[in-house]
Formats: sequence, C-alpha cells, structure tokens
Amino acid sequence: MMPFLRFPPGRLASPGWLLLSALAFGSGVPSSSPASTPSNPVLGADPAPVPPGDITVTRIETGPAQNGCTRVYDNTVNFSGSFYSYQNGNETLDDLHGVEGGGLCEFVFGYNEPGSSPISAWVTFYFNDGGDDPPGAVLAGPYYASGLPTGANMIQVTVPGAPPISPSVWMGVRFSSSTAGLLLADPPVVGSSHDFYFENGDYFFFGGDPKANFYLSLEAELAVPVEHSSWGLLKALHP
Repeated sequence: MMPFLRFPPGRLASPGWLLLSALAFGSGVPSSSPASTPSNPVLGADPAPVPPGDITVTRIETGPAQNGCTRVYDNTVNFSGSFYSYQNGNETLDDLHGVEGGGLCEFVFGYNEPGSSPISAWVTFYFNDGGDDPPGAVLAGPYYASGLPTGANMIQVTVPGAPPISPSVWMGVRFSSSTAGLLLADPPVVGSSHDFYFENGDYFFFGGDPKANFYLSLEAELAVPVEHSSWGLLKALHP
C-alpha cells in the first residue's frame, strides 16, 4: 500500500493529500536516433501565458530531510510568465547541467494546469553525457505524485535514499492531463541549461523567445572530499 503524505503547514496549496511513490525503472523515451540535433532543434508550438497570481508552493516529504544537501541546479528564480501549453501529456525532458553530482535529496518542478480537476505527475532522471545526446539509463525514479492542484504550482519533493546522479542529467516530467504543462524560466541561477528540450525522440525549442528552459531545481548530498595525508603528516600524528 502506498503512503499518503500530508501537507505541512505554511504557504501551501490545499487538495489535502498527495501520493508519491518510486515506481519501477523504465524509460518512456524512444531509443531511435532523433531527427534533429541539439544544435538544430525543431520549432515547437508557442507557449501560453500563465494568468496573473502567485505560484503556490507545495512540499511533499517522502522521509526525513537529508542533511548537508546543496542546490546544484536552480532555474526557479527567473519565471518567464508562460508555460508549455502544448505538452499534451508527453514526457518532456530538460537538460540540467548542475555544478556537481551527488545523492539526489530534493527536486522541484513548476507547472500550470488551467483545468478544474487535480492531476498526477511522473518525474524521472536520466543519464546525460554532458553533451546532451539523447537520454540514457534511468538514474532515479520514476516518481509519481497524485492529487496535484490546479493553477500555477511549484512542487518540492524530498527523495529518500539519496540515489546518485551525475552533474548533468535529463529531467523528465509527464502529466496525466493534456492541458497541464511545465512553467518556463530563464536563466538558471545555479548551473546551466541549453535552449532546447527533448520529447518523443526529438529536440525542440520555441524559436529563442522564450528560452526552452523549465522551472526546475535539484539538491544533492555531495561526496565528502578525502584529504590526502603525507608521510610527514603521518609521522607528526604518530611520533
């Protein structure tokens, strides 16, 4: 039986309950070579503006918060005011180039649902070779969240177990609703992302305005650096 997760108090939306679980690994990305390349993406449909108002923050906790987590990628500051209104239930993947890899602690995604019913979302992290070749093996997820509220929302999800992720990843998000879509933002304030996204085996962009970068962020537990010991230091410590 899946665990139900209650909203903590604070500035949160109020469907009352959310359901989040890690599902079996599996890629929804076609394995065939894309028709375009990162340097020659296909022009996608224009995004739509998000109605004025605050982005509601909802936090989902699947376990104790990880200690010592660091924001390794953040594109949640410079919201463009629009969303990907033609996502149409597809898994849309953005190339995230973080400042460092580590154990995934938390992720954030922002979306807009203009409909009137709560929706579900699936989030999966895939290997990125740093050059933005098509997504590789699943690194973490897919994670499933249900009962997500309508309107413009930012969902924060804590991740148990700290699965390892590389500095560069593809982050894929899919919604149960054909009208929901990821919020757009640019530029990132931590890390970087290129002006395209990957969907249904191909690369797409919006013609440069707005940039094809989505409202996403990642936190990771960084590896503890190992200090090198010299022979002189060892002799000083153990005379």
